[in-house]
Amino acid sequence: MFAQRLPAACQRSLQLLLRRPSPCMRLVSELKVPARTTLLIRRRFAIDTPAAAPTAANTAATAAALAAKPRRCGGCGVHLQIDNPDALGYVPADRLQAYLDHIAPKPAKPESEPTATSTSAIPIPKPKIAYDPAFARGVVDDSVLAQFEEEERQQKMNKKATDSEKQAQHARPPVCKRCHQLAHQNRVLPGATLSAVEEMDFRKGLEVLRTTPCVLVCVVDVMDFPNSIVPGLQDLVSADRPLLLVANKTDLLPHRPVNMQRIQQWIREQAKLAGIKDINALHFVSAKTGEGIGRLFSDVRALCVKHRTNAYIMGSTNTGKSSIINRMLARSPGNDEVTASAWPGTTLQFMRFALDVADGKPILTRTPDWMPSSPVADASDKDMQHGLDRVTYVVDTPGVNPKVQFKKHLTLSEINMVTPSNPVTPVTYIIHLRRSLMFGAMARIDLLEAIDRHGNIDKKPTTHALVTSFLSPKVTVHNSHTDSADRQYAKHAGLSLLMPPCGGPERMQSFPALQPVDITITGNGFDRSEDDIVLGDLGWVAITAAKGLQLKLRVWTPQGLGVTTRPAFDPDAVSLRGKRVGSKFEPSKARR
Repeated sequence: MFAQRLPAACQRSLQLLLRRPSPCMRLVSELKVPARTTLLIRRRFAIDTPAAAPTAANTAATAAALAAKPRRCGGCGVHLQIDNPDALGYVPADRLQAYLDHIAPKPAKPESEPTATSTSAIPIPKPKIAYDPAFARGVVDDSVLAQFEEEERQQKMNKKATDSEKQAQHARPPVCKRCHQLAHQNRVLPGATLSAVEEMDFRKGLEVLRTTPCVLVCVVDVMDFPNSIVPGLQDLVSADRPLLLVANKTDLLPHRPVNMQRIQQWIREQAKLAGIKDINALHFVSAKTGEGIGRLFSDVRALCVKHRTNAYIMGSTNTGKSSIINRMLARSPGNDEVTASAWPGTTLQFMRFALDVADGKPILTRTPDWMPSSPVADASDKDMQHGLDRVTYVVDTPGVNPKVQFKKHLTLSEINMVTPSNPVTPVTYIIHLRRSLMFGAMARIDLLEAIDRHGNIDKKPTTHALVTSFLSPKVTVHNSHTDSADRQYAKHAGLSLLMPPCGGPERMQSFPALQPVDITITGNGFDRSEDDIVLGDLGWVAITAAKGLQLKLRVWTPQGLGVTTRPAFDPDAVSLRGKRVGSKFEPSKARR
């Protein structure tokens, strides 16, 4: 036979080339393979035909449809566009057109019997070619033919699965390139950095709520309170705009029995100090575990029905608003998640969802992507003007970037380092006079001076304070002399000793310089911490000192941002003791 007349090396090469369509067909043509064998090879690769690229006419039709009815990204809410791949809202034209074709009404097929003159209506069956592996023997051996048959069967099954997956994918609202990269590649689109996002003034949208009756749902980060409160929130609260305060990320609280009643009272007191006095209810939730989400939305719907209005979820960036929405969407099948990431400012526009009740439990579903979601729609959109028998809408708003946060100066990988993913473990360090604690290359605390209860400067070498840190375990901590702290920072910042940020001197050139803020704290004994020092969105430390001892501290953060004092969130954490081994400590406990 044909292949038997070829050398053994050529037979093996032919078997290998049969797995690659283009070289194989060229070889078949040059060697003048019999027609039936050529047909077998062509049938083997018939399903590998590449899809046709979108034409200019199809792109123009997609652009015209998008201009007639603007669409929103299913992940962040921004308006979609097909022109600039580096701008916000970009989606490939073929992906958008496939979605538009899927949701377009299908025309009814006319039922007409074929006539003798109408031959085009008569389907002409394609001739089926019987495949008999026997005729190809001698071209390739039986094992390769059996492999062909098995691969052909698997590819037919995969094609059916791929077709069904494509249909399901086309049914989902398309997401922009930025959301796709955040969700699947964990990186940010170069043209959609935070500086470009900040140009979209989110506060203008929130200002409209001043004249719109609604239920305000303010999400705060329990690990970054009160810095995560939306600036100007107290001006929005009124009788026709009740406030629900939601403390998210309770799963990050220290993994031990916590007095939630005391924490609830602590949050209410801190909210009053921030000017927020009228809180309708306070909810503790965890978007990660789902704890308290159902009770929250049951309360939201009850208030919306009572006030005959809708709810707006607001909060600072990275407080977990979109993650809470995703937790509710997951309770109903067929709902696609919105984009949620550690990157500040993931949500770019208002996104509206329908809140209903099924079997006594609240459920959240998506609304069509062309429906308006801005607060202005409350006064004009008939769908938003509802009574007790109409649907309640929940609107997810873009996060407001507080000026005290400095995550905007970090990369996405560095943000993941400073953001804890598990319950925070309090770790206690001893700091003496003229000593400094460095928390990565992002914060530093110097103990400059101590004054006793009689007003005398305490210069004893044994005078010290306890600093209990509540930070991500990926943030390195270094204790050094204050006199050499600047020199050590310049040498080790961005390296393994002081990180994050990561990348050494080159990375630190683009990172803001640390600036000092002086703070005075008076101790109340070593049994309980008296005050916390908040280090922006990095975390906080609790300060403990002898009773009546006044400490003068100097706190360094990027541009001096986010440094505030507050009553201790967890005053008993300093009493934890772990195994002390030199400069190391037990990771599950604190040390002294």
